[in-house]
Amino acid sequence: TYIDCKRGAANIRFLHPDLEKILKDTYGVIVFQEQVLKIANVLAGYSMGKADLLRKAMGKKDAALMAEQKRGFMDGAAARKVDKKIATEMFEQIETFARYGFNKAHATCYALVAYQTAWLKQYYPREYMAALMTSEINNTDRIYQLLEECRRMQIKVLPPDVNESRIDFTVVDGNIRFGLQAIKNVGVGPARAVVDERLAEGRFADLADMVSRVPIKSINRRTMESLIAAGACDNLKGNRAQQFDAVKTMLDYGHRVAETSATHDLFAVEGALADRVAPPLKEIAEWTTSDRLAKEKQILGYYVSGHPLDRYRDELESFASFKAADLHNAADGREVTVGGIIGALKSMTDKKGNLMAFATLEDFSGSVELILFSDCYEKHHEAAQVDQMVLVTGRVSTREGEAPKIIASELTPLPNLTERFNCQLVIKISADCSDKAIDEALATLEQFKGSAPVLLAARQNGSEVYIRSKKYSVNPDAQLMNRLKELLGESGAYLRPLK
Repeated sequence: TYIDCKRGAANIRFLHPDLEKILKDTYGVIVFQEQVLKIANVLAGYSMGKADLLRKAMGKKDAALMAEQKRGFMDGAAARKVDKKIATEMFEQIETFARYGFNKAHATCYALVAYQTAWLKQYYPREYMAALMTSEINNTDRIYQLLEECRRMQIKVLPPDVNESRIDFTVVDGNIRFGLQAIKNVGVGPARAVVDERLAEGRFADLADMVSRVPIKSINRRTMESLIAAGACDNLKGNRAQQFDAVKTMLDYGHRVAETSATHDLFAVEGALADRVAPPLKEIAEWTTSDRLAKEKQILGYYVSGHPLDRYRDELESFASFKAADLHNAADGREVTVGGIIGALKSMTDKKGNLMAFATLEDFSGSVELILFSDCYEKHHEAAQVDQMVLVTGRVSTREGEAPKIIASELTPLPNLTERFNCQLVIKISADCSDKAIDEALATLEQFKGSAPVLLAARQNGSEVYIRSKKYSVNPDAQLMNRLKELLGESGAYLRPLK
């Protein structure tokens, strides 16, 4: 209403002539608490002290207290011969205002900060997002959301790196690099010790070089294991499994180097030169992708180098009606679909002795708690497992002051979407896709003939358009999808509901 009136798209309306002087500057809309005080004073005869009690009642959002204030307001307005309908509508506007209003000084400060941050985000997006993530460094849920916002803004967020990262999130070559203090069990002290040594003496060549140069009192076993699991040592010699296995021997080596250095005379210490020989890394196979990502999430609180859901990103966009972070916008009792990976699950017996469960579902935006009552848990027990990637259908449950939850009614594993929904296959071919890969993909379609339509996705005027193939229709099972993703990339083929 404010914007429409300001632009002249709507007429400015004052319920009572005495309101024009109070609301003229804000186009007839209550914006500031001071305006409420003045309205109560002019229309209902409140003293400014009594009007301040109304302001406090609004701030507390206490329904009983507001009902009491309404009686006083209506009585005062009647005494001033203000039409009852006008007085009622005016108080309803005051109640609406109570959901968003501030005093003028606070509102002005918020507006100024909003303008400044909007300007920074527009003209210095990488620096702004790096600073924002630094300010939220201890809030896992917010970092989760900001990582997804960076992806939307096409800003690449790089994992932590002992040879690149600073203490906080920083911009490096047009990308945002994770700060070392964002890693669990590292903290500011060890992060500063690593960064200061690198800036003073140059990059680290390998783990042995790092533990022999960084003050040994600044790093311990937990710190080293956390750096490795988070991917901060990926650019050093060896894979994560080898590095993780070598932590104890490397720290022992670092202690020996520190002790021999303290003697000032290497030749005066027996065996000192031998102590300077770095221990070798054992021949150990790298962790599997799922293990690597699981350890990364355990240490960082979120996935950075990859995400188990990456291969289903397009499916989630197509099938899910809400993201986890947006469920606060859904009304209580509304049916929704949300996709993600089950990060935690706890089963228990209900009052009737039947098994039920509480679970955490995580998507790219954040997480939401699932409640699986006995009938749902029994029916979808196989899908309701930790690390399962599922599409959940259910009702939103909200309580005052609590985060929304989903009372689940159905869980569908993401690889099995075609068993539950009528789907169509979308093929997206990127500019760097080879002719050979495209030919093999088309030949693969011939091998999986079925009734599901095939859509070819193309970019036109900055947006994606879909053209239905006249030649191909397929049976889009998991085997076909895996083969197409191998040939065309994770986002090269995906499913969407048949409309």
